[in-house]
Amino acid sequence: MGVHAEARVAAVSEHRVLGSGIIGSAASTATSAFDTRASWVLQTGRAVIAPILKSTYERSDSLHSDIPDQSIFWRDHVVMWVKDYKRTLDHSRPEVDPFNYLLRVRQPVLMLNGRYDFFFPVRTAQEPFFRNHGAPAADRKYIVYEGGHDVPRTELIREGIAWLDKYVGPVR
Repeated sequence: MGVHAEARVAAVSEHRVLGSGIIGSAASTATSAFDTRASWVLQTGRAVIAPILKSTYERSDSLHSDIPDQSIFWRDHVVMWVKDYKRTLDHSRPEVDPFNYLLRVRQPVLMLNGRYDFFFPVRTAQEPFFRNHGAPAADRKYIVYEGGHDVPRTELIREGIAWLDKYVGPVR
């Protein structure tokens, strides 16, 4: 008798899950930060794909920050990160500026951001990204919380599970 199991995988960018701390960090076998930040996804019965990107873990190099600049060095790293994601998900094109393809993206999006986010300011990053995202309005959700770059964990979990249940399907 065969066993049928349905697996649903949530592809979560490790760079976004862990943030800047993974640039030049220790070996990927030291997963405590990942376990802490992504455990809520795993606890719902889903899997997480976490590629080891250029400049992270064993692939560490001379890049020490993920703060963008206009250098060729920075551009080359962003291109490599996109290639790493492409190899992992077999999706995307290597472009530095996400706005080049944003209108073509039709997948649903959930944006949870802070009003005082230094990395992604509301007016110059969050709102243009949301406004130019190609998904139908019914499949886009944007919530701004009082605070900086980090979204309150309880809200991240509540909104994240609701979004995953809606678009990936509930865990059975």
